[in-house]
Amino acid sequence: MGINFKKAYTLHLRLVESVKNEFFIALLVFILIGNVFLLPSILNKKTILPTNVIIGLDSIYKGNELQEQVSGNSLLSDLTQYVYPSIVFTKERIDSGQLPMWNPYTMNGAPFIANGQSSVFDFTKIIGYFSRLDAQEIFESSLLFVIIFGGFFMYLFLRAFSVETFGALIGSVIFVLSGPMTAWLGYPLSSAFLWLPFILWNINNISTSRRVRWIVIGAIGVAAQFYSGQPQMSLLIFCIIAIFTLFLAYFQSPSVIKERAHYYFRLVSSVIIMIILGLSMAAPQVIPTVEYIVQSEALEQGRDPYLSLSTETVNVAEIPEKHNAKDRRSGLANFLVLLYPDFFGNPVSNSMVGVRSQIILNNNERAGFIGASATALAIVAVLFSKRKFSKYRTFWFLVAVFCLLIIVNFSFIGFIGYVFPFSKIKLERIRFVFVFSLAILAAIGADVMMEEVKKYLSNIKHHQPLSRPFYSNNIPIPPATILAYLSILVTLILPALWGYIVFTEVLMRDILWIFFVALLFICTVIIGIFHSKFNTFYIKAGLFMAVIAPLFYYAMILHPRSSRELVYPKTNALEFLQDHAGLYRFTSFKYKYYPTTAVIPNSSTIWHLQDIRGYDPLAPGRYQILQKHIRGIENNLVVADQRWYYAFFAGDAFRLMGVKYFVQSKNDLENIELRQRSDLSLVYSDDSVNIYENKSVLPRAFIAYNIQLVRSPEEALSTFTASQFNEDKTAILEDKQMPADLLNKVDASGDLISAANITEYQNEKVKIATDSQYDGLLVLTDSYYPGWRAYVDGKEQKIYPANIAFRGVFVPKGKHIVTFIYTPTFWTASVIFAILALTVVMVLLILDLLGSKSINKSLHSNAISQ
Repeated sequence: MGINFKKAYTLHLRLVESVKNEFFIALLVFILIGNVFLLPSILNKKTILPTNVIIGLDSIYKGNELQEQVSGNSLLSDLTQYVYPSIVFTKERIDSGQLPMWNPYTMNGAPFIANGQSSVFDFTKIIGYFSRLDAQEIFESSLLFVIIFGGFFMYLFLRAFSVETFGALIGSVIFVLSGPMTAWLGYPLSSAFLWLPFILWNINNISTSRRVRWIVIGAIGVAAQFYSGQPQMSLLIFCIIAIFTLFLAYFQSPSVIKERAHYYFRLVSSVIIMIILGLSMAAPQVIPTVEYIVQSEALEQGRDPYLSLSTETVNVAEIPEKHNAKDRRSGLANFLVLLYPDFFGNPVSNSMVGVRSQIILNNNERAGFIGASATALAIVAVLFSKRKFSKYRTFWFLVAVFCLLIIVNFSFIGFIGYVFPFSKIKLERIRFVFVFSLAILAAIGADVMMEEVKKYLSNIKHHQPLSRPFYSNNIPIPPATILAYLSILVTLILPALWGYIVFTEVLMRDILWIFFVALLFICTVIIGIFHSKFNTFYIKAGLFMAVIAPLFYYAMILHPRSSRELVYPKTNALEFLQDHAGLYRFTSFKYKYYPTTAVIPNSSTIWHLQDIRGYDPLAPGRYQILQKHIRGIENNLVVADQRWYYAFFAGDAFRLMGVKYFVQSKNDLENIELRQRSDLSLVYSDDSVNIYENKSVLPRAFIAYNIQLVRSPEEALSTFTASQFNEDKTAILEDKQMPADLLNKVDASGDLISAANITEYQNEKVKIATDSQYDGLLVLTDSYYPGWRAYVDGKEQKIYPANIAFRGVFVPKGKHIVTFIYTPTFWTASVIFAILALTVVMVLLILDLLGSKSINKSLHSNAISQ
């Protein structure tokens, strides 16, 4: 009996068509969800950015006529302090036809593309950069892309291991609207993690198919998550890739021993090739980022500064929010907010007060909510899943349990924080993996539940009487379904009641909302049970509403909207700085961290003003050494708040860094000291801020005729702080070898430093005209960093670290033009490498597709011949 090729080919075409329609519909569902989430912003021209951070924390914006309309999640301050300024800067540079390689507006100048979290090449933003969208629209469109593609990629992955369409849709919705994905929406964290299901989908296909396409498509996902710009998340994703590959290698290997070794080799080697191709395509991002991380203190500090302390010190300390500290209360709190995220209040409603604020310091870092219905479905999967899901269920259940033990600070899991790569990852990020695992289990649970419901309904011949709601013809409702209903009710109601009993200030609207969702679900199911034309649609509709409603509700709570006009409005004080500062820098001088400041660090990028402060996880290494000095920091414990204040008024350091203006909040106590300083004068004042001018600031570029040689930046700092050092006469030059002939390159006949004329100042190019009577060292007070090259009259000269953190170049006497040009180290090579890798990927993909078409043609011809 031969094969019926015609029938087989017809079946193949139908299957392909149904799959295409199915995935198209799934994509439309997530497009709809994303647009509904952003609907208030679209219709009312509102912004999702937390404007309360801008107007509330920054005194320079006080007095805005719309300031009473501010709103937002204050814990999402990075969206306004880092993400939005980066988008503005990138958009401006691309509109001018240039890549944003260097940012001169923060930290005395710093690499921009090399800082991965700038997300210049992020898939969710890059289309907007080349469009007519403004920065706010680019930001909001990136949120839309995260929701759409995060959900769609999860759907692909779930369908790959035979989860039915409804279960896959449920799991995808749970994943993309889960606590971590929505709490960190707009951050590189969510933009990077959305690629995990896409990569795992390809690995799953690699394990069951010999097609090359899955290797190269997976490589695109690997590259894309690197371009999203979150190195910690990339490490976490690689951990999941590794254990998932080992899982497939063990559970899906052939039963024949001889074939098993070949299968292991093919699967593992294919995944390695996929990663190598992905890394190669991401080389323009990966190589500069690695260089930046290595030369800064971030690699030494690990996932957070506390790892720089001894293990013993950390273990006995009560360090809030740090998973390497033994804080049992924190572990219990973490567990409670998984069930009910508002158990201790939330930052939007300002209900995190009293004992709540002491237990949960950062509501966003603790986000792990997936909803009561999703939790119930995950329980169903663990207890009742069928054989076809047993391997996947067991694997993802173990992953979820492991993550949960970390989340609740389980004692025996604490050592994980000191093991690579977890020592380099902030362990709060493990919640992404936790909700990802639960979403998979919930998808399986939905499948199991609907399968049992279908069997139950097929056995019911007549309409169910009211007196016997759970039995018909002696056929009981499946236990999985009953458990799902009960679990949903318990997980919906119990946390709310508990919270209401323990904390009387729990918002009643939250409790009423939870009861409403539960009632809606129950009513939908009851209507379905007693409907004469009962089918599974009612169960599916009720379950879908029960899943999506609480997730959507909390996502909307976490991201309130306010007027777009409140996003960094221009003020008179800012106009004054723009008119007078020129190339000089400014700062806001404070002795301690206050709830308010003036010109939030990084926001200066928007106004093209140069700030010596910076709000960034990475910074040029020598800049960090100088900053730790003026902030009075003696160890590696550098946290974000310490970038906002100083230990003392470091007049010499401020002069050296080119700080000409001090911008102070009107109510700052530091105003008293600044008014008394003879080297400062008040030059601007309004109802919100005072601006003081530093009359003794050094030129931004000058020539020194006396130099003092040192071997390291630490020695340079020691020399600079010595009482006998005079920065008006001498420059510090760093060279590990300290050759004596360096002293011969300057003419000590010159005494005081002389100013040099900066004739052109661009982000990646600076031109300086020098005219001196003696040989000397030209010092440009911009950050010393690899990748900068100097040319004196067109001839390249070596750049030395000068005055701790800046650039120095020897120039002979007379008139000369010195040009500084920045290109990231190995940039050209990395771009070529990426282009070659992309070419290989495209060629392999085309060859694979052509091979697939030839197979289809063969089937078609055989079908016709029959």
